[in-house]
Amino acid sequence: AILLDGKPVRTPGGTIIRLPNAALADAACAEWRAQGEQIHWESLPVTRLCGALAELTPDDAVAMRHVLCGY
Repeated sequence: AILLDGKPVRTPGGTIIRLPNAALADAACAEWRAQGEQIHWESLPVTRLCGALAELTPDDAVAMRHVLCGY
Protein backbone atom coordinates (compact mmCIF):
# COMPACT_ATOMS: atom_id res chain seq x y z
CA ALA A 1 0.00 0.00 0.00
CA ILE A 2 1.06 3.59 -0.51
CA LEU A 3 1.52 5.35 2.83
CA LEU A 4 1.48 9.11 3.27
CA ASP A 5 2.32 10.35 6.75
CA GLY A 6 1.95 6.72 7.86
CA LYS A 7 -1.61 6.40 6.56
CA PRO A 8 -2.66 4.39 3.47
CA VAL A 9 -3.82 6.25 0.37
CA ARG A 10 -7.46 5.49 -0.33
CA THR A 11 -9.71 5.81 -3.35
CA PRO A 12 -12.64 8.24 -3.24
CA GLY A 13 -14.74 5.20 -2.28
CA GLY A 14 -12.50 4.48 0.73
CA THR A 15 -10.65 1.43 -0.62
CA ILE A 16 -6.95 1.25 0.26
CA ILE A 17 -4.80 1.38 -2.87
CA ARG A 18 -2.58 -1.71 -2.87
CA LEU A 19 0.08 -2.27 -5.50
CA PRO A 20 0.45 -5.84 -6.77
CA ASN A 21 4.19 -5.81 -7.52
CA ALA A 22 7.46 -3.98 -6.92
CA ALA A 23 7.55 -2.35 -10.37
CA LEU A 24 4.22 -0.61 -9.83
CA ALA A 25 5.16 0.28 -6.27
CA ASP A 26 8.40 1.89 -7.48
CA ALA A 27 6.54 3.82 -10.19
CA ALA A 28 3.92 5.05 -7.72
CA CYS A 29 6.60 6.06 -5.21
CA ALA A 30 8.35 8.10 -7.89
CA GLU A 31 5.06 9.87 -8.69
CA TRP A 32 4.50 10.77 -5.05
CA ARG A 33 8.09 11.89 -4.50
CA ALA A 34 7.72 14.32 -7.40
CA GLN A 35 4.75 16.05 -5.73
CA GLY A 36 5.23 19.43 -4.09
CA GLU A 37 3.12 21.17 -1.46
CA GLN A 38 -0.06 20.43 -3.42
CA ILE A 39 -1.07 17.09 -4.90
CA HIS A 40 -1.61 17.20 -8.66
CA TRP A 41 -3.68 14.13 -9.50
CA GLU A 42 -3.00 14.43 -13.23
CA SER A 43 0.67 13.66 -12.48
CA LEU A 44 -0.19 10.41 -10.64
CA PRO A 45 -1.24 8.06 -13.47
CA VAL A 46 -0.01 4.84 -11.83
CA THR A 47 -1.69 5.69 -8.54
CA ARG A 48 -4.93 6.61 -10.31
CA LEU A 49 -4.89 3.43 -12.39
CA CYS A 50 -4.30 1.22 -9.34
CA GLY A 51 -7.04 3.12 -7.51
CA ALA A 52 -9.48 2.54 -10.36
CA LEU A 53 -8.66 -1.18 -10.32
CA ALA A 54 -9.13 -1.30 -6.55
CA GLU A 55 -12.69 -0.04 -6.94
CA LEU A 56 -13.69 -2.77 -9.42
CA THR A 57 -15.32 -6.05 -8.49
CA PRO A 58 -12.90 -9.01 -8.61
CA ASP A 59 -14.24 -10.25 -11.97
CA ASP A 60 -14.10 -6.78 -13.50
CA ALA A 61 -10.59 -6.24 -12.14
CA VAL A 62 -9.29 -9.43 -13.79
CA ALA A 63 -10.83 -8.41 -17.11
CA MET A 64 -9.36 -4.91 -16.82
CA ARG A 65 -5.91 -6.26 -16.01
CA HIS A 66 -6.00 -8.35 -19.18
CA VAL A 67 -6.88 -5.28 -21.24
CA LEU A 68 -4.19 -3.16 -19.61
CA CYS A 69 -1.50 -5.79 -20.10
CA GLY A 70 -1.93 -5.23 -23.83
CA TYR A 71 -0.49 -1.77 -23.38
